[in-house]
Formats: sequence, C-alpha cells, structure tokens
Amino acid sequence: MGANLQTDNAFFTVSQEGNILLIRTKKEVVRHMTDLDGIAAFFKSLENITSCDSVKAAIFFGAPDRSGGAEILDVYRLALASRREDYVLQRLFNVVNNFVAKLAALEKITISAEQGRVDAFFLNLSLACDYRIVTEEAVYENPGAELGLVSKGGGGYFMSRMFGTRKAGEVMLRSRMLPEEALRLGLADRVVPAAELEETALRVAKSYLSKPVAALLNVRKLLKGDQEELRRSLELEDLLILNRVNSPDFPPLLEKALASQEAS
Repeated sequence: MGANLQTDNAFFTVSQEGNILLIRTKKEVVRHMTDLDGIAAFFKSLENITSCDSVKAAIFFGAPDRSGGAEILDVYRLALASRREDYVLQRLFNVVNNFVAKLAALEKITISAEQGRVDAFFLNLSLACDYRIVTEEAVYENPGAELGLVSKGGGGYFMSRMFGTRKAGEVMLRSRMLPEEALRLGLADRVVPAAELEETALRVAKSYLSKPVAALLNVRKLLKGDQEELRRSLELEDLLILNRVNSPDFPPLLEKALASQEAS
C-alpha cells in the first residue's frame, strides 16, 4: 500500500484497512487546542495522512469518553486566561478554518462515526464529510448557545445548505440534541448500537468504494464545494465569536457554565 500511515499521538491514532484510513480522536482532544504549535501540527498531520494517494476513504471515529460541550467551554476559559486571548483564538481559528475547507474539498470518501458526548465543533466537522453515523446513546451538546456563542467549524454554512437558513438557525441555537432528531434532520445518516459502529462505518466505506467514486465527489462539489463562500462563513464565525468573548458579561457567564458542567 506504500507509506506506512499508522500514527499514535496526543490527538489521534491512525490505522489502515486496505485503502481505508481509520482515524480515532482521543479523549479531551479539544482541550489541547490552546497549544497552538501542537494543534497546527495536529491538523498538518491529518492533511498529510488524508492526502496520501493510496488512501481512497477516511473514517473519523469520535472518542466514546469525551466530555462533550465542557471541552469547548474550557477552550474559551484557557484563552481568556491568556494575556493575548484574541491572538490565541485567531491563530486557532485560522488553523481550524483551513482544515474544514480542506476536509470539505478532499478528493476522498469521508465518513464521520460519532459516539458518546458530541460537542458542536465535532458535529460541524462531521457535516463536511460525505456520510455520518452516530451511536444510539450519543448526545449532541452545544452549551455555547446559551452564552451567545456560535459554534466553530462551518455549521452555519453546511446546515443552511442542508435545510435552509430558518431551520439551520433553530438547530444552531439548541443546547442539546439526540441522535433520532439528528437523523430526522439529516445531520446523521444512520444511527446504530455502539457495538456496531466500526463495522457499519467500514461497510459504508467499502460500499462507496465499490462504485464510481468520481461521480460522488463531483456531486459533492456541486452541493457544498463553494470554497469562497465556506471561507467567508468561517471568517464570520471568527468575528462573531471574538466579539462575544470580548463582551464584559461573557467571563462570568462562562465561569457559571463551567461550574454547572463540572457539577453535572
């Protein structure tokens, strides 16, 4: 198969099954996001792995033991504790924006396989993929909505294209959502028991690869391939988040939300 792409670092592990890459994120990966050099290396590593010509499909598995929305809130707490919070967040957003744009345009089949507590950031990343699977016991969390924060990762761009701006706005304001609702909305394509997640994801990937992949990739470009519009939306997210984080009432609300998360 060419280069050995197996990887194990602080953010994810990578293994291969034929021409399919299995990328498994680790617990608390979002909390590492204020390590700017580390997160830049993380996304660069993902880009290098997924751009390998011998790879025809990539499956992104979410960690089953993530702490969900609490991770996202902690990123903002750590950023606010920095003397240069705007700089920290802007560098982080720049890295994330580049990755989301490249993931949406990747010339490979991409599958999201989520489980456990799925924060809004990972939900948004899943929307850049071709197919989304989630386990029955999973829950989508977006505690930032109650703090006036939009979620990072292109959710507004992808959701508005999926079911229009009005419905997208309603969904983006929810603090919690179950898999059945995500399936009904089209945010997930299949809901499965946790024990069947990996088998299902591999079966879906192999099914895609048994057909002409070029047609799917070209359809994807037609439906969500406007890179300029996606980047504009991602940059607007940055502006809205920075404005909210810099508002005087945000820090005490954030601390209250973090305390509530720790108590639950």
